[in-house]
Amino acid sequence: MSGVRTNRSTRRAPSLTIAVGLVLLLAFLYWTQAVLIPVALAILITFVLSPVAVALEQAGLSRAASVMVVIVLSVCLLGTIGWIVGSQVTSLAAELPKYRSNITQKIRDLRRLGKGGAIETFQETFEEAKDEFERGDTPPKASRPPPAVIQAEPAASWQSPYVGPLAKTFGSAGLVFGLLIFMLAQREELRNRLIRVVGYAHLTVTTKALEDASLRISRYLLMQITINGCFGLIVGVALFLIGLPYAFL
Repeated sequence: MSGVRTNRSTRRAPSLTIAVGLVLLLAFLYWTQAVLIPVALAILITFVLSPVAVALEQAGLSRAASVMVVIVLSVCLLGTIGWIVGSQVTSLAAELPKYRSNITQKIRDLRRLGKGGAIETFQETFEEAKDEFERGDTPPKASRPPPAVIQAEPAASWQSPYVGPLAKTFGSAGLVFGLLIFMLAQREELRNRLIRVVGYAHLTVTTKALEDASLRISRYLLMQITINGCFGLIVGVALFLIGLPYAFL
């Protein structure tokens, strides 16, 4: 009996250790997501932009110049896309009241379709239940004291609810671009450090494996970007040709 209990306890110990380890790992990932997400994004962008930087170096530019050109082009591209999307969202928000009558008419059509059917029955039942609930044993309105109105002081500009998310977004973007510049400029050094961690016993095999993995990941991400970009361009042009407003958005 003691041997059976010992075997059961030894079997439960690794399971408990694994469960505790997973909980600690999830907690670590949750509390460090503000740093890990920009790092992971910087690594992915590095894989995408590394072939471009290598091509510029082969064309005669130095390492620093090629990295700066790639970063500037990336910032200009993202800024242009963000400006176009922001302008179209602003225009759509400004023109949204013009579609109010159309939306109201669609709602009326839906109500007309549901007249005498399940929608109207559900609405009537809901209204009756609401009236019965409000009819309860509530005192008359005259006996109720007037409600107190609390007026909050206007918050300062730096206390705006939009300041926090914007600061977090710009901080994450700055961290991503900082890591991106470092990773593009120190590609070989990062690879050599990883090789030193693995060990020099399989130096040639590890080097070839890392180069092959980097090349495959870069090609895969570039192919995904190309396919998705071409698909979005085709859809956007088609929507523009049929006259749909805000086709880019």
